[in-house]
Amino acid sequence: MATAAIPDHIAPGLALTPQGGDTLLLSLSGDWQLRTGLPTSAQVGQQLGSNPAAKRLKFDAGKLGNWDSGLLAFL
Repeated sequence: MATAAIPDHIAPGLALTPQGGDTLLLSLSGDWQLRTGLPTSAQVGQQLGSNPAAKRLKFDAGKLGNWDSGLLAFL
């Protein structure tokens, strides 16, 4: 079944970037809504696994658009 395009929807995105030492920065962007689909936590899990020294996670939501409970469930 095909899904219809949602006007003015910006695909959700995430990036995990080492910040030095034991800190990683998780940057969230776009619209995080259940009805449009969300990235999987496996994407973050793979990157966390490749940074075993990481003990802290910082968040950047400066480019986050519309969101609903899907974002909260992801976090």
